[in-house]
Amino acid sequence: MKKNATPKLDAAWWNDNAPDGLAGSTTLVKTLRAHTKAAEAHRDAPTDKTQQAVIGSIDAIEESADDLADEIAKLLKRSPRGGRSDVDPDDLANTAQALKKFSKLIAASRAAAIKAGHGADEADHDSILEDDEAYGEYLRAQLRLMKIIPLNFAFVPGRSPEESRFLFHRIKGGKKLMLSLKKATGIKRGTWGTAKPHPDSKGTMILELGGKQLPAMKMRITKLLKAFKPLPYGKATIEVGGDEVEDIPENE
Repeated sequence: MKKNATPKLDAAWWNDNAPDGLAGSTTLVKTLRAHTKAAEAHRDAPTDKTQQAVIGSIDAIEESADDLADEIAKLLKRSPRGGRSDVDPDDLANTAQALKKFSKLIAASRAAAIKAGHGADEADHDSILEDDEAYGEYLRAQLRLMKIIPLNFAFVPGRSPEESRFLFHRIKGGKKLMLSLKKATGIKRGTWGTAKPHPDSKGTMILELGGKQLPAMKMRITKLLKAFKPLPYGKATIEVGGDEVEDIPENE
């Protein structure tokens, strides 16, 4: 790869410019092709699902680029001590520099995908909420998005914790989401607020309540997340007025 090369999130560019013999290149090329396909599908017929597919493909590029950078770093450490003779250290160093520039491209692409989001209508909500498989995909996609930006949410408790349901949106307010969620599920109790990642606990999300705290809410949410694992988050903490609160017993 040439020194100071300007990379593109494009499989053809990578194949033309990257050195041969890097195991991680194959994975990176696959993720770049998947991103191009997802972006085209979203451009042709934008929906919440196609938006999340684009964001997911960007996450995959980021992960594969990080893995490839680690592979190159290990090769560079071995090269001066008689490592692989088929890999030019300068070529590897130039490739490593190009991968560092990927972070800006990834951030810009992710921001564009979020900005170009298309909100699901109530009919979409009905079909997502009624089908467990569709809801699992929806929940997984929304929680991935929440790793990037805070999301407004609404929550209703089901007859069992696994039947409880969330709706998320980056723009629509929690109160409006709750009205849609109650209408779609027929559940009268519910609450709303803002969801974001916990800064000190990986795999935990913070739910800042704007509405009323529901009994056994934390327990129900934990079981809901467990029922649809694997998810980016497996636990939740509840905050009211900026302070973490314990669960209210079910009988209160």
